[in-house]
Amino acid sequence: MEAGRFYHPEMAFTFAIPNGWKVVNTPTQVMLSSPDEKAALVLQAEKTADALPGYVRKKAGQIQAAVHLRR
Repeated sequence: MEAGRFYHPEMAFTFAIPNGWKVVNTPTQVMLSSPDEKAALVLQAEKTADALPGYVRKKAGQIQAAVHLRR
């Protein structure tokens, strides 16, 4: 991280970090959380043998299930 930006040299991407947000960078994911902890962003790289459309549907279903569990 530098000057309000996250850089990933190996995967060749960068993004701006909102002012005041907390960043936790691990070998498998980058997690950002807002100062009031009411919003978060998780970027996670995974390998899969699945075709992309099916994989995306599966991951979206997992996220929805996790959100419903927290309510």
